[in-house]
Amino acid sequence: MDKISHPEIDTEGGLGEGRPDPVTSITLETEGNFTKDSWEQFRKFIGSKYMRLKGFISIDSKSYHIDATMDRFLIEPSQKSKTKRNQLVLIGRRLNEEEIENKFLNSIS
Repeated sequence: MDKISHPEIDTEGGLGEGRPDPVTSITLETEGNFTKDSWEQFRKFIGSKYMRLKGFISIDSKSYHIDATMDRFLIEPSQKSKTKRNQLVLIGRRLNEEEIENKFLNSIS
């Protein structure tokens, strides 16, 4: 079952008030597998759009933990997540949620 979660934010004032670029987050979650190629294409697609990226992905039925910032990207095998389970959180400025969600879902088989 595909599921895209959107966190609820309770703030005073308008979105981005006091900041020129509002920071947003996107939570992506679905079953399935990336291939090595589809993961690399998704990673290139999000490029440097994020300030923080964290979660678990499944590539060719192997689970990996991802922990990334704008200048550091760590991906390592994980035994803590189920294979075929993909859960990512992206935090960044001016993220196009619909575009990123569509690319994410279309990258997984």
